[in-house]
Amino acid sequence: MRKVSKIIGFDQIPDICQRRELRRSIAAGEALPVLNGSDEWRFHYSIKEVAERGEIWFIADEEGKLIDLKYEEQWVCPFWPHEDLAYLACKKMNILGDIDPMPLDYWIDEVLDQNCRSDDCLIALCPSNFNAKLTSVDEVIAALTAYYKDPEAFWEQHFSDDKVFLTAKNIKTGPKGYLP
Repeated sequence: MRKVSKIIGFDQIPDICQRRELRRSIAAGEALPVLNGSDEWRFHYSIKEVAERGEIWFIADEEGKLIDLKYEEQWVCPFWPHEDLAYLACKKMNILGDIDPMPLDYWIDEVLDQNCRSDDCLIALCPSNFNAKLTSVDEVIAALTAYYKDPEAFWEQHFSDDKVFLTAKNIKTGPKGYLP
């Protein structure tokens, strides 16, 4: 049975076996440009990557619950498009917790739409060195909707002139594992 997000209604979210097949390790040569990119660039990179892979990574406490960060007087929920990016970013920022995956449809329908809206949280996609483009639930959903409507237009708008953007085609990926 295929899962479909109730919020943006995109065609298909891969099941857990398909998501595992789509996972890849991020080599240091890709991770560092991503983490050193601008907050805006990391946001759009994350939208593209989570949409293509059907899952997102978050920090969990010992009970498996989502960890939020406090920024001034606002709660912020950090998420990453890849396990290795989440691990490296948390290591650099000295944030403790487990790095766990979440299906994209669950993230959109439950975490963003219900939990983050009810808690009035901001979303930080791919934070690095405690910097991120802090966005609302509506901004994240609008960006995902734009990607699903027309991935090529999304690419042209955000990455067409980008000399830094790296893809699996031009990166040698190793076996699953964390960055050193």
